[in-house]
Amino acid sequence: MTRYRRGVSLLLETIVTLGLFAAALLVTMGIITGVSQSSSQSREYTLARDTARQAMEQQRVLPYASIGSPATPPYLVVVPFTNNGQTSSVDFTVTIQVSEPAPGKYKDIVVTVAWKHGDLTRQIQLETSASNV
Repeated sequence: MTRYRRGVSLLLETIVTLGLFAAALLVTMGIITGVSQSSSQSREYTLARDTARQAMEQQRVLPYASIGSPATPPYLVVVPFTNNGQTSSVDFTVTIQVSEPAPGKYKDIVVTVAWKHGDLTRQIQLETSASNV
């Protein structure tokens, strides 16, 4: 009878241990999934910011009279990247708006980069001014 109790006790301990291990594994997988999604969003924001900077610098290097003339329609930029050995890409829509609050003195340049992340539309916006010196 004592041998039977030891067997049952050992079996119960094993089942409880496996249950705790499974629970810890589920929590760990949830954390890994969250970190992966956060990393993906961070990468997209970084790529969007770099795309916006490039578009802004393309405007800033133009002669003052040419900035925003003619108005640039929104355009698509496809940025490839590699994640864990898999190549993928993000499609960014770039919009450039130029206004001249003080005619002949300076122009405000606003670059907006938008993209889809799952079902959500994300965007980043950079602003600068160019003076007529």
